[in-house]
Amino acid sequence: MLRDYGPGRAIIDGGKRSDLPSGGFGSEDGAIKAQFSFSFVDLTDLEVHALEAIQRACGLRRPVVVVEDADVTVGRNEAIHYGVFDRFQAINRADPAASGWAGTVIEWA
Repeated sequence: MLRDYGPGRAIIDGGKRSDLPSGGFGSEDGAIKAQFSFSFVDLTDLEVHALEAIQRACGLRRPVVVVEDADVTVGRNEAIHYGVFDRFQAINRADPAASGWAGTVIEWA
C-alpha cells in the first residue's frame, strides 16, 4: 500500500474557552486528543477488500491501530496511532487496477 502524504495530524481540545469582557479568558478543562488523517493510493483489489473488512469489523467505535510507516526509526512512537476511526471516505475506484481510500483516526493522547 502506498501512502499519499496529505493533511496528517491535528490536536482536538475538548475544553472550552470564553473571551471575557475584561480582555482575559475563561476556560474549562477537557480532554486533549489527537487526530490523524491518512490516505492510501494505488490499492489492489485484495488491499481494498482487506480495508473494507477492517471498516466492517471496527466501525467508528472499536479501537484500531494505524501505523504511518513501519520502517521509521525517528519518531516511531508518534507514528503509531491507537484510537477509533472518526470517519470513512468512500473508496475511490477511478482506475480498476488502482483504487484509493482515506480516513481519519481520533486517538487518545
